[in-house]
Amino acid sequence: MKPEYKIKMKRNLLVFSLAISCLLVQNATAQDPMFSQFYSAPLYLNPAMAGAETNMIIGANYRTQWTSLQFPYQTGQVSFTYPLITNASTRKHIGGIGGSVFNEMAGQNHNFKTSGILLGGAYNLQFDKWRNTFISFGLQGGLIQKQIDNGVLTWGSQYDPFFGYNSAIAPTINNINQTTMYPVVNAGITIFHNSQKIHHGVSSYLGFAVSNLNRPNESMIQNARTELPFLFKINGGLDIAVSERITISPNVLWMQQNSISQINAGLYGSYSLSTDENPFIATIGTWYRIQDSFIGMIGLSKNKLTFGFSYDVNSSTLRYATQGQGAYEVSLTYRVPKIKGLRRFATPLI
Repeated sequence: MKPEYKIKMKRNLLVFSLAISCLLVQNATAQDPMFSQFYSAPLYLNPAMAGAETNMIIGANYRTQWTSLQFPYQTGQVSFTYPLITNASTRKHIGGIGGSVFNEMAGQNHNFKTSGILLGGAYNLQFDKWRNTFISFGLQGGLIQKQIDNGVLTWGSQYDPFFGYNSAIAPTINNINQTTMYPVVNAGITIFHNSQKIHHGVSSYLGFAVSNLNRPNESMIQNARTELPFLFKINGGLDIAVSERITISPNVLWMQQNSISQINAGLYGSYSLSTDENPFIATIGTWYRIQDSFIGMIGLSKNKLTFGFSYDVNSSTLRYATQGQGAYEVSLTYRVPKIKGLRRFATPLI
């Protein structure tokens, strides 16, 4: 075999191995796409977040990472949330319903895809007559589908030690289903507190969620069973009105699945360019995903529309394989004006 061919083959194998490793890591949370702007995808964060807003919200997120590779990893989602309000003379925000669809693509020519639909709702339990504190209980269910194109896969058993890859050699693995589908059940609880009458505009929340309560079988190998492990999440944050125009929102997300954990911690600040009813708001923020990457974000809001853009800079050794290319992510949120007379809890959601 020619030396330059050996080098090329080794490089292709390295890239292929890296992609497979990323698939294994990323799909450890298969039913929950991973977003750096997790605060702008609340239904993936915690099903109980469906009860947080008095506005009807439509949101979308798109993420692409490792664009320097031959087959970057891409994730997109669209979701909606609708508040539930009583029709009594004293109108109350009793919860909300919501749903989302998502799609993930990886591999050469996007030959590995994961898509799903999730529907759920949340019920709010008020703690005081001033409605300063409430707990939201959320439940979510849906279907996840995985697809893989077996026809474009190559295996180590098809490589000849003298001539390299040989398509005439039959692969030793031939019991992989091209499509598998399974149900998922997720649940969460979040406590919201708004003490702005006392502390000049401070809102806070703390949530806990568990995904894959039904432990579905996600295996794509025929007659095999691989149960999707529980995914635990704890998220919390503050929304602090420093002045009439400036707001600071620190927040944190912790996730654990089997022995793998992830922590995102950081904050963003918002500045209103005016003090009228519909100001133009500029936002800038930064986060650190522990032992993985630094994240920078900018956002713009006006009237009903909010736009966010973020970029991940890898701090781990993965940056050498990706040639320093991180992840780009955009979010877009559209809010129908809030219902008058109902108090909105400011949560760290752009």
